[in-house]
Amino acid sequence: MERFLDYFTRGTEQTVTGQMIGIEIETDFFLKQTHQPIPVEATKNILLDNTNEPKDITVKLELAQQKIEINVAPKSSFTKAIKSALQGLKWLYGIAEKYGASPRFEPEVIWPDHLLWIQEERDKLWVEIDGRLPLEHLCRCSSVQFTIDVNPLEAIPIINELHKAKLHRLDYAANDRLWKRYIQESKAKYDPERYGGPSHFNGIEDYVKKLTKHPVMMHNGHPTKLNPLEVSNLDINLYLRSVWWHYRLRRYGNSLCVEIRPFSRRKDFDLYQKPRIIKNLLGI
Repeated sequence: MERFLDYFTRGTEQTVTGQMIGIEIETDFFLKQTHQPIPVEATKNILLDNTNEPKDITVKLELAQQKIEINVAPKSSFTKAIKSALQGLKWLYGIAEKYGASPRFEPEVIWPDHLLWIQEERDKLWVEIDGRLPLEHLCRCSSVQFTIDVNPLEAIPIINELHKAKLHRLDYAANDRLWKRYIQESKAKYDPERYGGPSHFNGIEDYVKKLTKHPVMMHNGHPTKLNPLEVSNLDINLYLRSVWWHYRLRRYGNSLCVEIRPFSRRKDFDLYQKPRIIKNLLGI
């Protein structure tokens, strides 16, 4: 347990809450002519085309053949982060248009055929762990995530406040339904609380205690089911990515961050409204 406490708190003491903000935005792309999810060839072309790509974003596939994510490098304010996000999205839409594709601004994709497209070794392991059909549910929902610097002393009160405000109830119904189906149908037999997470913590020790009750699902390139407190060389960062709480702590260098995950992907102008909700709630 001490190892996890140190991971979150040792060396991160100087983190200033709200000092830096990053954004991840998932977007589904459909063919303009047929209104169908773009095929893998179109997705490959979009991902490989870096013509005039903005320097402060990265682009990657997000599990499904039609779902592309942009990751905005951390900025010193919501205003700057949103500006970069919109510039990155505009660029991405322009690239997609070259290949007959356009963005679809709804959080849920209704489609009868398979959409899962595995391109990473890590995702191949998730197919072994979960089965292909449960993962198909995650191919059909898109979201927006904010990653915000948070001081270790303020981290748990902030997470508790986020739960109390029920941000995950504002506009996350479609995503929530599909995530719960994934958890229920996975052959891994997850504890239901591995998704969403507890609604309250009594400090960082309680956070770590509740976090580490969930087993490690992959280790050293193999599917596993290990107690995280008993794995000496555990990749903690990878483990944290596999516990899908709505509001979770992550560490980047010497900065502690809180990820605010449960926002559905809507039209781009909605990106202005979501930060207002967070800023008003957290006073940053």
